[in-house]
Amino acid sequence: MKATFKFTGRTGGFGGAALALAVLLGGCAGAGALEPDARDARWAEGRWPGTTVASLQGGRTLFVSKCGACHQLPDPGVKTPDEWASVIGEMAPRAKLSDDDRESVLRYLSAASEREHSGTVTLASSGHPGG
Repeated sequence: MKATFKFTGRTGGFGGAALALAVLLGGCAGAGALEPDARDARWAEGRWPGTTVASLQGGRTLFVSKCGACHQLPDPGVKTPDEWASVIGEMAPRAKLSDDDRESVLRYLSAASEREHSGTVTLASSGHPGG
């Protein structure tokens, strides 16, 4: 994607450019976060009965918006599903996650991690451009 900026004078030009750049970069914030699918929901449902693709998507949304607001999002595969609980437990207060939100993010990261560790990640499901 090509971004074009037009500087239109002493005031407003840089502010407009900064805003455009922020929007452009902000659109990439969740690009590496796997989109949950039926495989993820089946795996998660075995641990947390009632888990659905929609509930995993809610966890992904929170992960991107809350965690991505402070730092670059980690690849879910850097931890095993079981290791994410301690990370989320440590970070949840900083991200001001409610207990329900914390559980939602944990389910999403655990399922995404399991998918990566099981070797079933494809470019089309990874959210990367061109996949």
